Amino acid sequence: MKNSKLIVVLGMHRSGTSAVARGLEVLGVRLGDNLYPAAIDNPKGFWEDNDFLAINEELLEYLGSSVDRLGLIDWQMPSTSRIKSLELKAEKLVSEKCKKNALWGFKDPRTARLLPFWQPVFVRVGCDVRYVIATRNPMSIVESLYKRSGFEAGITFYLWLEHLIPAISGTMNAKRVVVDYDQLLENPELQLLRVAKALGATAPEPVALVAFESEFLEVGLRHTHFTMHDLERYPAVPPQVVTAYDWLVRLANDSVLLDGAEIKRAFEALSQELVVLSPALSFIGYQEQKIVAIAGREQLIAALQAQVQDQLKGAAWLTSQRDAWEQSAVHSQQSVATLEAKLHKIRSHWGMRLVNLLCKNKIL
Repeated sequence: MKNSKLIVVLGMHRSGTSAVARGLEVLGVRLGDNLYPAAIDNPKGFWEDNDFLAINEELLEYLGSSVDRLGLIDWQMPSTSRIKSLELKAEKLVSEKCKKNALWGFKDPRTARLLPFWQPVFVRVGCDVRYVIATRNPMSIVESLYKRSGFEAGITFYLWLEHLIPAISGTMNAKRVVVDYDQLLENPELQLLRVAKALGATAPEPVALVAFESEFLEVGLRHTHFTMHDLERYPAVPPQVVTAYDWLVRLANDSVLLDGAEIKRAFEALSQELVVLSPALSFIGYQEQKIVAIAGREQLIAALQAQVQDQLKGAAWLTSQRDAWEQSAVHSQQSVATLEAKLHKIRSHWGMRLVNLLCKNKIL
């Protein structure tokens, strides 16, 4: 399988992973045909393979986590039949992709926190794996996730750490490159050339590059643009976020070596700090899950109450209709009685006249 190169896009949600993945196609990287469809919050497409996405979702559920739950840090792979089944499914998927494609890739932000599952799969299949790590100012991600999902800044900052720290520390000594989303928007050709050089791909195909720049990338894709100074001044930002992002900016600018000793020391220290924070983050994640569950129950109760109100309104309408029908029946009965009385009177009147007439004519 070494003849097949796999490029995995890592990064936090709303950090430009979709744009990076789409850019890989310009370099001849096959992303597959079974992609998750575009949506209102990502109209240009997510560029996520549904099969990889399904495995990641199932794995997160089994681990008691989710795409937006804090606390999935430094976890150990359980040795269970469910995990074995997922591993076999993943190995089959990767193996089939390798057989069909000389150069292919996949993107799902969930993967950054699930590298302990995927990396042994890549080793067992024997594919040549490389990584593109997408980064973006965390404040932009905070703004984006607050507008889309109502996430509080503190939750987003720590989720960002849980994605970006393992994306760096978990890929040491592999072929990899860090791409800044804002720089990709400003100069896509330069950034794709960086990716091609770092990962051993071909240079951007000119026609495909023009299409990528004109049809996919738009200034409107970037709704915010913050600086490092903005991040440092933000009141709720954890110091680890400032430190990690500062290093990522340098890596995206090629001002430090990605596999240099200082990067290794810096992210090992950040990883240890994240492990220390893990119990608190897990507790916050658990409480958030309870709040979501309560909110879900409240929404269900509200929906059921609305259904009951609708049914009560329907019952009230039926009752009013029944009352109207009963009143109408009473009126009808009264009308029938009146008509019957009139008919009886008419019959009596004409009956007497007929008798008198017959008697007069001596018929009776």
